[in-house]
Amino acid sequence: MQVQGNLHRAASGTEIAEVPGARPLVARIDLSAVESNARAIKGLVGPDCQVMAVVKANGYGLGASWVARAALDGGATRLGVACVDEGVALRRDGITCPILVMSYAAPEEMAAAVRHNLTVVVHRTATASALEAAASAQGKSPGSVNVHIKVDTGLGRFGCSPPELLPLADFVRRHPHLRLEGLMTHFAAADSPDIEYSKEQLRTFNRLREDANRQGFHFDIYHAANSAGTLALPEARLDMVRTGILLSGHYPAPHLSNKLALQPAVSIKTVLARVFSVQKGQSVGYGRTWTAQRAYLLDKDSTTP
Repeated sequence: MQVQGNLHRAASGTEIAEVPGARPLVARIDLSAVESNARAIKGLVGPDCQVMAVVKANGYGLGASWVARAALDGGATRLGVACVDEGVALRRDGITCPILVMSYAAPEEMAAAVRHNLTVVVHRTATASALEAAASAQGKSPGSVNVHIKVDTGLGRFGCSPPELLPLADFVRRHPHLRLEGLMTHFAAADSPDIEYSKEQLRTFNRLREDANRQGFHFDIYHAANSAGTLALPEARLDMVRTGILLSGHYPAPHLSNKLALQPAVSIKTVLARVFSVQKGQSVGYGRTWTAQRAYLLDKDSTTP
C-alpha cells in the first residue's frame, strides 16, 4: 500500500511530505533530512562502496517513492525492497534505478519481475528456472537478467546453505538469459554490543567468496552490511551497504549513535484527547506502571479537549 499525502517545499527550502490520517493526526516526513542522511551514509562508506536504500514495507511506512527519490538524490544508487509487488509499484511511479527484491519471490512472480526489470535474489533452483522461462518468453537478450544469490551464514531465515552455493551458482550460470551479478548475506545480530557472531558470519561469507572465485564464479557486487553492520563493522561494507532505518534518522541501537550524525526525518502532529487531574498515589494505565508521587491538579479554568 502506498502512502497518500501532500508533498511541498517549506519556506526554508526543506522538502516536506505530510500524511494526514482519518483521525486528528498528521505525519511529517522531512525528505530533505532523508536526502541528508543518505549523503552522510555515502560519505561514511566512501566512493568505492555503493549505497542501497532499503524502502521495503512502503519505505518503513514513510512512503516508498518519496523516500526512494530523496535517498537517490543523496547518493544512493540502488533500491532494496522485500517483494516483487513493492518493486513494481516503484517502477510504476517512474523510478528507473536498479531495484533488488531481497526476500522470497515465488516462481509465478518472475514474469512480473522480468517485465519491470527487477533484480531477484534467488536461493533455490525453481526461482532461477522461472526467471529464465520468463526472460525467454519476453524476448530478453542473453545475459540481460541480473541475479543475486543470498547465502545464509547464520541468520537462519532466507538464503541457500553454504554447501548449496556453488551448485546454485552453476545452475544459474547455465541459463543463457541470466547473469550472476551479486552475492549477499545478512547479519543476525550486528546491532548487538558484542559483534563476534557478526564477525564469524563475515568470515564464513568471505570464505565462500574465495571458494566461488576458485571455481570461476565472479560477482560484480558482494554485500553483507545492513544499517547496523554499516556502522558497527566497517570491514563488512564490501562493495555495497543496505541501509533502511538510518535514512529516517534512527539508529539500529543506542550504542551506535556516535558512529554517524543523522537528522531526524519523521515527526507526528496530533491533539490531546484527554487532560485530567490525578491525586497523589493514583496510578495510570495498564499494570499501574506510573503512580503519582504528588497531586497533579488542573486549574479551574483549564479545559479538556
